[in-house]
Amino acid sequence: MQVTNDGYLNYMPSLLQCEDGRLLIVYERLDAAFENGDIMAVFSEDGASWTAPSAVVAGPGNERHPSVVQKADGSYLVHYLSDETGSYKIYHAVSADGTAWTALGAVDLGWTTEQLVNPTVCREPDGSFTMAYDRLSAGGYVAHSADGL
Repeated sequence: MQVTNDGYLNYMPSLLQCEDGRLLIVYERLDAAFENGDIMAVFSEDGASWTAPSAVVAGPGNERHPSVVQKADGSYLVHYLSDETGSYKIYHAVSADGTAWTALGAVDLGWTTEQLVNPTVCREPDGSFTMAYDRLSAGGYVAHSADGL
């Protein structure tokens, strides 16, 4: 089943079943040259029909590989990679309703170097968050956060 038909290459979906039963897909939308991505979101009540895409992050950087979770307070949190500072880092954005998003900047993972990519985040049973991610040419890593921020 096709979720969007907007003329872009839509790639790397992150699917979440929301606490209210809706489905949320956050994905990267690549331009025609496959060089720059924005992070987009769509909702479905039934898995068959989907809302029009709304931008999570659409900026000057190349935003890619989103991972969406819902926090205990019902808000949504998306982690993604971006090169807006010239080198890839993991960033995050938050939304109370999944349609209006606020970019929060780069996540401090304790590295003095950049090239941090491909976050995958899950919410643990205690409400904390675990992120698996890659450091280019240096392997995979795991981080843990009480609040996802």
